[in-house]
Amino acid sequence: MKIVKQLCVIAAAALCMVACNKETTAEMIEGSYRGTSSATHAYAQEPTVTENESLTITASDEEAKVEVVFAQWGVATFEGVQVEEDGSNAKLSGKGNILMPSMGGGDSKSYDAVLSGTVKTDKSEFALHIEVPAVMGGVKIDLTGKGGSSK
Repeated sequence: MKIVKQLCVIAAAALCMVACNKETTAEMIEGSYRGTSSATHAYAQEPTVTENESLTITASDEEAKVEVVFAQWGVATFEGVQVEEDGSNAKLSGKGNILMPSMGGGDSKSYDAVLSGTVKTDKSEFALHIEVPAVMGGVKIDLTGKGGSSK
């Protein structure tokens, strides 16, 4: 009887260790990515498209930090981004800011920004949407790409 109890305790401990080591959704998508941005605003009829933009996702428990470095639009940073598993996707949503270079060559300025989008949990592709309401009648940037590197 004592051996049966010990085996039950060992089995419970093993199950607990497996459950405790499960990777969070944020950890599944953590890594570096490259993609193409397409930006629209009230003062241009055609979108501005730029390839090879940089996206970095860093996990922090169930949340993430998302940073995008745009060739034209500056650096967008979102901390405390909510990450929810939705089948084979991770849905992202959060608020942050974007440090945009001045069109006239002056100092960069920070603007509020809103992030939404999805990243496949296998890192095979992503589609993010960033809105910057206070710039040029509302700048909307879509960032898409395929494949990401490991942590």
